[in-house]
Amino acid sequence: MHLRDDKFMVSCAARSGSTMLCSLIRSHPQAICHGEVLAQEQPPVSGIYGRKLKGDPEFGRLVRQYRNEQPQRFLYDIVFDPQGHRCVGFKFKTDEAFQPRFKAIREVISADKDIKIIHLIRRNLIDQYVSHRVVEQTGLTFLRPSDDRPQLVPFRVDIDHFIAYVTDLKERQQAAHDLYRDHRSLVLAYEDIVAPQSSALDDLQAFLGIDRRPLSTPLLKIIGNNSEMVLNLKEVRAALAGKQSSTHNGQQAEARSLEV
Repeated sequence: MHLRDDKFMVSCAARSGSTMLCSLIRSHPQAICHGEVLAQEQPPVSGIYGRKLKGDPEFGRLVRQYRNEQPQRFLYDIVFDPQGHRCVGFKFKTDEAFQPRFKAIREVISADKDIKIIHLIRRNLIDQYVSHRVVEQTGLTFLRPSDDRPQLVPFRVDIDHFIAYVTDLKERQQAAHDLYRDHRSLVLAYEDIVAPQSSALDDLQAFLGIDRRPLSTPLLKIIGNNSEMVLNLKEVRAALAGKQSSTHNGQQAEARSLEV
């Protein structure tokens, strides 16, 4: 039994497509989706709170103070205020979720089994890594149709850095699944939510309990093909394949030891 059926959270790593996903959810008239309200300096709230923030700097200061001093009350009074909608949620990146400063609020979210969890992943880990590097080059996380595309410089990937990145990403992803294992959850892949013939967005709307309809976003990818940015792509692919093979063999060995 769930006392509320309208709360959700997007759990994701950086550069997994969460900005686009939240934009798609916001395009539905029955949904409210805030941004990174716990981690950003000024909580990017949507709906009536977002509109008031734009016109009243003092309101923004008070919201920020409320979040910093009473994060649990902020979460339930403002973030999870449905504002007349069928569902309301926000995103909480695994990059921040497991930091010590978020321990208390992380425990609150974990304990509230009414919160539905959307686990957003990106299957193509090379693209995800390259996306980080593109942000470092440009300072941009997304484009709007009116924006000029930036000039990008292809680069060589440091293999050790890339493998460390993948290891950390996978560990945090698994930690999030473990933390929210008793919640109702849906795993979405970025590649599916942007695929024209995918049913992923239909599955998402059914999970959130909102009517099925086409979802849209004005946001664009910064580059069309991330792999074109990597000068040593063959070497990176080989390193990733070796990492995945090693992980698979280790899991098999662990399973055999448990059987014994």
